[in-house]
Amino acid sequence: MPYTTEEIEFVGGKVKLLDHDILLIQYEVNRNVVLSDVIALRDLREKLLGNKEYYPIVDLSRGIVSFSDEAKAWISVNKESSQCRIIDIFLVKGFIMKFKVKLYNTLYKPNNPLVIVTSLEKALEFIENDRRQKLSSGK
Repeated sequence: MPYTTEEIEFVGGKVKLLDHDILLIQYEVNRNVVLSDVIALRDLREKLLGNKEYYPIVDLSRGIVSFSDEAKAWISVNKESSQCRIIDIFLVKGFIMKFKVKLYNTLYKPNNPLVIVTSLEKALEFIENDRRQKLSSGK
Protein backbone atom coordinates (compact mmCIF):
# COMPACT_ATOMS: atom_id res chain seq x y z
CA MET A 1 0.00 0.00 0.00
CA PRO A 2 1.45 3.44 -0.89
CA TYR A 3 1.88 6.22 1.66
CA THR A 4 -1.30 7.99 2.54
CA THR A 5 -2.58 10.84 4.61
CA GLU A 6 -5.82 8.89 4.84
CA GLU A 7 -6.61 7.80 8.36
CA ILE A 8 -7.48 4.14 8.73
CA GLU A 9 -9.54 3.28 11.80
CA PHE A 10 -9.09 0.25 14.02
CA VAL A 11 -10.65 -0.70 17.34
CA GLY A 12 -9.21 1.87 19.75
CA GLY A 13 -7.87 4.46 17.33
CA LYS A 14 -6.56 5.19 13.86
CA VAL A 15 -3.34 4.96 11.87
CA LYS A 16 -1.69 6.74 8.92
CA LEU A 17 1.05 5.31 6.75
CA LEU A 18 3.39 8.32 6.45
CA ASP A 19 6.12 6.59 4.45
CA HIS A 20 6.93 3.07 3.33
CA ASP A 21 8.19 2.29 6.85
CA ILE A 22 6.57 4.91 9.14
CA LEU A 23 3.24 4.23 10.83
CA LEU A 24 1.59 7.00 12.86
CA ILE A 25 -0.64 5.48 15.55
CA GLN A 26 -3.26 7.57 17.36
CA TYR A 27 -5.26 5.96 20.13
CA GLU A 28 -8.60 7.44 21.17
CA VAL A 29 -8.21 10.09 23.86
CA ASN A 30 -9.06 8.95 27.40
CA ARG A 31 -9.03 5.34 26.24
CA ASN A 32 -7.90 2.43 28.34
CA VAL A 33 -6.07 0.40 25.69
CA VAL A 34 -6.53 -3.34 26.26
CA LEU A 35 -4.96 -6.40 24.68
CA SER A 36 -7.65 -6.70 22.00
CA ASP A 37 -6.86 -3.11 20.88
CA VAL A 38 -3.15 -3.82 20.38
CA ILE A 39 -3.93 -7.09 18.59
CA ALA A 40 -6.31 -5.19 16.26
CA LEU A 41 -3.50 -2.72 15.61
CA ARG A 42 -1.07 -5.56 14.89
CA ASP A 43 -3.52 -7.07 12.41
CA LEU A 44 -3.92 -3.73 10.63
CA ARG A 45 -0.14 -3.21 10.58
CA GLU A 46 0.31 -6.65 8.99
CA LYS A 47 -2.27 -5.74 6.36
CA LEU A 48 -0.49 -2.45 5.56
CA LEU A 49 3.16 -3.45 5.92
CA GLY A 50 3.34 -7.21 6.21
CA ASN A 51 6.17 -8.24 8.52
CA LYS A 52 8.77 -5.77 7.28
CA GLU A 53 10.55 -3.46 9.69
CA TYR A 54 8.95 -0.11 10.39
CA TYR A 55 9.08 2.93 12.67
CA PRO A 56 5.96 3.25 14.82
CA ILE A 57 5.16 6.75 16.06
CA VAL A 58 2.66 6.40 18.89
CA ASP A 59 0.94 9.78 19.20
CA LEU A 60 -0.11 10.32 22.81
CA SER A 61 -0.06 14.13 22.50
CA ARG A 62 -3.81 14.69 22.35
CA GLY A 63 -4.62 13.61 25.90
CA ILE A 64 -4.35 10.87 28.47
CA VAL A 65 -4.22 7.30 27.18
CA SER A 66 -3.85 4.35 29.54
CA PHE A 67 -2.72 0.83 28.72
CA SER A 68 -3.80 -2.23 30.68
CA ASP A 69 -0.99 -4.25 32.26
CA GLU A 70 -1.77 -7.09 29.86
CA ALA A 71 -1.47 -4.78 26.83
CA LYS A 72 1.82 -3.27 28.10
CA ALA A 73 3.32 -6.71 28.70
CA TRP A 74 2.29 -7.96 25.25
CA ILE A 75 3.68 -4.87 23.49
CA SER A 76 6.98 -4.99 25.35
CA VAL A 77 7.91 -8.64 24.81
CA ASN A 78 5.87 -10.07 21.94
CA LYS A 79 8.65 -11.27 19.65
CA GLU A 80 6.48 -11.38 16.52
CA SER A 81 5.59 -7.72 16.90
CA SER A 82 8.84 -6.50 18.47
CA GLN A 83 11.09 -7.74 15.69
CA CYS A 84 9.21 -5.61 13.13
CA ARG A 85 9.47 -2.38 15.12
CA ILE A 86 12.80 -0.63 14.57
CA ILE A 87 12.47 1.86 17.45
CA ASP A 88 9.38 2.70 19.49
CA ILE A 89 8.79 6.45 19.18
CA PHE A 90 6.30 8.06 21.57
CA LEU A 91 4.98 11.53 20.80
CA VAL A 92 3.93 13.21 24.05
CA LYS A 93 3.14 16.80 25.03
CA GLY A 94 2.33 16.72 28.72
CA PHE A 95 4.27 15.74 31.81
CA ILE A 96 1.80 13.00 32.77
CA MET A 97 2.13 11.08 29.50
CA LYS A 98 5.92 11.55 29.46
CA PHE A 99 6.07 10.15 32.99
CA LYS A 100 3.81 7.20 32.04
CA VAL A 101 5.99 6.33 29.02
CA LYS A 102 9.18 6.48 31.12
CA LEU A 103 7.55 4.35 33.82
CA TYR A 104 6.45 1.80 31.17
CA ASN A 105 10.03 1.65 29.88
CA THR A 106 11.42 1.15 33.39
CA LEU A 107 8.90 -1.46 34.55
CA TYR A 108 8.36 -3.50 31.39
CA LYS A 109 11.81 -3.20 29.80
CA PRO A 110 10.60 -3.58 26.21
CA ASN A 111 12.72 -5.42 23.64
CA ASN A 112 12.89 -2.33 21.42
CA PRO A 113 14.68 0.94 22.08
CA LEU A 114 12.30 3.72 23.08
CA VAL A 115 12.45 7.42 22.20
CA ILE A 116 10.22 10.23 23.48
CA VAL A 117 9.63 13.28 21.28
CA THR A 118 7.37 16.33 21.59
CA SER A 119 6.31 16.86 17.96
CA LEU A 120 5.72 14.91 14.78
CA GLU A 121 8.47 16.94 13.12
CA LYS A 122 10.97 15.82 15.79
CA ALA A 123 9.86 12.21 15.34
CA LEU A 124 10.40 12.38 11.58
CA GLU A 125 13.76 14.11 12.10
CA PHE A 126 14.80 11.35 14.50
CA ILE A 127 13.83 8.70 11.94
CA GLU A 128 15.78 10.45 9.18
CA ASN A 129 18.86 10.64 11.42
CA ASP A 130 18.49 6.97 12.34
CA ARG A 131 18.26 6.01 8.65
CA ARG A 132 21.39 8.06 7.85
CA GLN A 133 23.28 6.49 10.72
CA LYS A 134 22.34 2.98 9.58
CA LEU A 135 23.40 3.77 6.01
CA SER A 136 26.76 5.11 7.11
CA SER A 137 27.39 2.10 9.37
CA GLY A 138 26.31 -0.35 6.67
CA LYS A 139 23.38 -1.87 8.61
